[in-house]
Amino acid sequence: LRFNSGELLLEVFACDPFECSPARLVRFIVVAVNDPPVFTLANTTVETCESDPQYLQVAFAVDICPGPLEPNCTASLETTQNVTFDLTPQYQVAAGVDLNVTVSPAGDLTIDILPELDGIWQVELRDSQQGVSNATNFTLTVQSWNRPPRFTLLNTTAYVDEATDADSETQNVTAFVTAIDAGRAEEASQSLTFTVSYSVLGDNPATFSDIFAADPQVDVATGNLMVTLNRYWFGTVHFEIALHDD
Repeated sequence: LRFNSGELLLEVFACDPFECSPARLVRFIVVAVNDPPVFTLANTTVETCESDPQYLQVAFAVDICPGPLEPNCTASLETTQNVTFDLTPQYQVAAGVDLNVTVSPAGDLTIDILPELDGIWQVELRDSQQGVSNATNFTLTVQSWNRPPRFTLLNTTAYVDEATDADSETQNVTAFVTAIDAGRAEEASQSLTFTVSYSVLGDNPATFSDIFAADPQVDVATGNLMVTLNRYWFGTVHFEIALHDD
């Protein structure tokens, strides 16, 4: 049986075929008990990328009710109670990791400031009378994002001498590129390579073979720009340098 809370006064008497006994009053008092809130997760696996500034999933939690769902939530006497979701990671979050995972009372999941991690989170629903639902777990996976490598040009203008010998030697512009960075610590093992493209400034119609005896290169280890010119060529060349990882 299900009772609403309150009092019920009953008259109880016994009767035979000829007469009834005096009535006795029986009072039933039904004390209200706060039923725990209930909810359902729309899915128990969440995947996102750490490059996203914010992840939002609307209706992550559904069938939210501060009291029992039977016969239906709107018929519950507890519909006026406020509900809040509690989320607890089921692993030790690393020191310094700034991760904010919340579920709104409407059931929307929001994740801010994403590091590279994954793990299991436990979700509980709490009502304003401190009733707590059964816990439900979901798995959060944040996919890593490869950050592009970086570098700095020490100077945007470099000077080399005109080649006058038949067999030109390679000239080095030392430390032309500095602060070569593969990315964060997890990306330090990646191989880096520079690509160098060029265009001739001014009205000089020179082609690549007119200017260079070998492809211009940038040494990743030293940052040196290496240029091998053909004999007697001089002028101004515009370089574009890009750094690539694996």
